[in-house]
Amino acid sequence: MIIFGTRSKLLNAFGTQQTCNHCNTGKLNVVYTINYFHIFWIPMFPIGKKGMTQCPHCKQTLTERELDPQSRNYLQSQKGNAKTPLKYFAGLIIIGLLVFSVITINVLDKKGGYIRNPEIGDVYQVKGFDENQFVLWKVTAVEGDSVVFVTHKNNALSQAEINDETVFGKLDADFASSTLKMAKSNIKSMTKNNKNLVAIFRK
Repeated sequence: MIIFGTRSKLLNAFGTQQTCNHCNTGKLNVVYTINYFHIFWIPMFPIGKKGMTQCPHCKQTLTERELDPQSRNYLQSQKGNAKTPLKYFAGLIIIGLLVFSVITINVLDKKGGYIRNPEIGDVYQVKGFDENQFVLWKVTAVEGDSVVFVTHKNNALSQAEINDETVFGKLDADFASSTLKMAKSNIKSMTKNNKNLVAIFRK
């Protein structure tokens, strides 16, 4: 069973006023075909166009190499009019969309990934008692499906005080020694509804 390879399809065809040199009767038709690489018959990308002339009267068909220089030049000059449809890039477009989707999901679900796979040293920004105040939780251990934190001594930090530089800089020295243990499922629930878990910082 052949699942990949190359195929050829008619791309464009039109009549001309040039007379066939073989029978001196018919007006030549110009035909362009496209060759493309496919996987499971899905076009991945084009690999070239081929032009030829056909006489409707004597049925003679000549490729570019077989034509006289004048006819060959005419054939090449018209090749630009035979546009390649996007469908012959379908495979590349599908792959590009899949890669984009994976990257987008990973970026948008960065917080979820950190919750599923916590690391010692992760710092969670959690809402405090006031809507505009926050407290930091730092991961000190991961025990199965539970995460152990120490909390920051200042439970009323402003958003302006919290960023990658300060979290792992001046704020890093002010965590209390008492610990807080929480299941991953409970942590995940903190991202829903009122979204108490605002952000997760990781070096």
